[in-house]
Amino acid sequence: MRYIPNTGQIFESMLKEVGFQSTEELFSTQIPKPAQFKGELALPLGASELELRNYFKNLADKNFSNPQKNFCGAGIYFHYVPSIVDNLSSRSEYLTCYTPYQAEISQGTLRHIFEFQTYLSSLTKMEVANASLYDGSTAFAEAVLMAKRIYPQRKNVLISKALHPEYKKVAITSTNQFGLEFLEINTLSSGKTDLRALSTALDNDTLAVCLQSPNFFGVVEDLSELSKILKPINLPPLSVVVIAEAMSLALYEPPGSFDVDIVCGETQSFGNYPGFGGPGVGFFTTKEKYVRNMPGRVVGQTLDGQGKIAFCLTLATREQHIRREKATSNICTNQGWCALRSTIYLSTMGSTGLREAAEICYSNAHYAAEKLCGVRNIKLAFAGDFFNEFVIEISDLNNRFQNALNKGIVPGIPLSRFGANPNQLLVTTTELHTKQNLDDLVESLGE
Repeated sequence: MRYIPNTGQIFESMLKEVGFQSTEELFSTQIPKPAQFKGELALPLGASELELRNYFKNLADKNFSNPQKNFCGAGIYFHYVPSIVDNLSSRSEYLTCYTPYQAEISQGTLRHIFEFQTYLSSLTKMEVANASLYDGSTAFAEAVLMAKRIYPQRKNVLISKALHPEYKKVAITSTNQFGLEFLEINTLSSGKTDLRALSTALDNDTLAVCLQSPNFFGVVEDLSELSKILKPINLPPLSVVVIAEAMSLALYEPPGSFDVDIVCGETQSFGNYPGFGGPGVGFFTTKEKYVRNMPGRVVGQTLDGQGKIAFCLTLATREQHIRREKATSNICTNQGWCALRSTIYLSTMGSTGLREAAEICYSNAHYAAEKLCGVRNIKLAFAGDFFNEFVIEISDLNNRFQNALNKGIVPGIPLSRFGANPNQLLVTTTELHTKQNLDDLVESLGE
């Protein structure tokens, strides 16, 4: 809520100056008539500032579910955001109305981007990271495009059926002018990708092999086995691992330990709110030998003329910096402010705090899964190990889902939304859920 000191007389003089008779006329070209509000707002007259604040807060609370009663995930997650993240990222040095396109003139911007890159390289155990991308789905699309630059004659992309369906759609849309073939590899009863089928599908025309871990069903993939399959090949396709839930990086062996070529995904979990699905902040890491094919820009550390530490753009392969025909990507900017929030979050949590949060997520998910499987007509859909998401199968899902909603609980995301089994529900837990929240979930789905 902001204090606006303008009186009615001031409004009239401003309207007259720009040639309009009323506020409605001023906005008539911007807001279609059917969308224009007619009449007066039903605001409480004579209310104090505190009462008005509470009034609008109650209205706003109707727009979203309480995070502690929400068990949705599928790529966007409710995690605790320390107050320092909001406080520091909202300082006027950072929160501006304009994206820092010319990052090379700002040591502060360059430094926090460099730190973001360092954190992501450390978490993924990859050699280089870029200065963030839009979100996880576009980061994955850029990974496929990068593979095409490295193997321009190849066209087949082997993609796990357990990879987020929306990520896949974005990748297909972004690469449709290159004539690529996206070939789906089925999953096993464990929920993992069928690596034997993947091995059979490999040929000299394979451009990239793409897995998500934990995958869309929450199951952790066997990346060591994938590495064994690709290693004997003379010119193996690029192995791409997508991370939609970045919190898992604090608990599981980093993908870089398994000699994969690209690790990309979403770091919204680190210091950014769900925000009705966004904005997210994409990350992109790879091996150093591929750095000149990587999209976006890379910040490096050096020494200035006085021998002091300084930061600069080491590589800038986007079309704003070099001739368009030589650019690796049309990514014209990065999620600078969201990446800053992730950097502050990771600096605050540290390796110990991050791991503790991940362990709580894991513990809550396994507690909830065990309790739910004790309820009649509910069972786990997949047998594989999972982090903080899992799929349950419920014979009368619609009735039980509605019962949970009636109790103020959103129990998860029905996979029918993605064209999957109509009786399957994707349930997600985080460190924000208490034992009571989990018990309430079980009770609401058990009735």
